Amino acid sequence: KQYLSYYAIVFDKLSRNMGGWYERIKRSAVEGADFTEWVAKKNHDPNLLLGTSWANTATYEIDDIGVKARVLVGDTTIWQDTVKEAKRGDLNFASFEFQTANDGVNWINETRSDNITIDVREVTKFSKIWDLSPVVTPAYPDTKGVSIAKREHEQIINQRELDTKNEVTDKITNTGLNLNK
Repeated sequence: KQYLSYYAIVFDKLSRNMGGWYERIKRSAVEGADFTEWVAKKNHDPNLLLGTSWANTATYEIDDIGVKARVLVGDTTIWQDTVKEAKRGDLNFASFEFQTANDGVNWINETRSDNITIDVREVTKFSKIWDLSPVVTPAYPDTKGVSIAKREHEQIINQRELDTKNEVTDKITNTGLNLNK
């Protein structure tokens, strides 16, 4: 099994120019947000469904960077193309669709390092997230890094093998045996 993994939401990063204004997602925005029914669709296209939360083919985790989606790779032609595009780097970004809470947005003026003042819409609270998807053209360039990941089980097995080798090496070292002679 393989998974497509990507950060669909990144915290405290500016979006691209959204037509005269920018957006930033605060870490607090995801606290208490409804993630119960979300989908992964290539380029947000409902005809290019990759996974769903209700079928357990799509999961997410929240960390200090943002919201990372993980979607089980399927055996459809859409998936075959998606894997090829991700491996080549053509499909290398991610995006999301959401609804903010009633009091979940603050507008601020911010001066950039080049002394230009911009309008920034800070999202401080989502009510619902319904889409975490790999895309070609993201609003947030910092979502770069869509990747195909190996199955976790393989990683666990590799780590166990490494731990076993280290344990054997430690035992040999502690008994005073010298294998280099």
